Amino acid sequence: MLYGLHLTAIAGLNAWLWWIATRGQPERPELAGALSPLLLLLLGTAVAAVSPKYAQYSGCLPFGGVLAHRFVGGRFVA
Repeated sequence: MLYGLHLTAIAGLNAWLWWIATRGQPERPELAGALSPLLLLLLGTAVAAVSPKYAQYSGCLPFGGVLAHRFVGGRFVA
């Protein structure tokens, strides 16, 4: 759970930096790509607090931030 909290803190700082960098822009797909790992890491950390043996399955979910960035940005490239 400590590892999950550490990754969540890193993802939170990353999202905050993207929020600062893209302030004032009408479209912000980079921010969507940075927020999705943060939310999924929060979910994984909550799962680890309740049932640690299932937390390992939520470890790969934050990599979906790339997909979120591409879908929001409107330039989905497979």
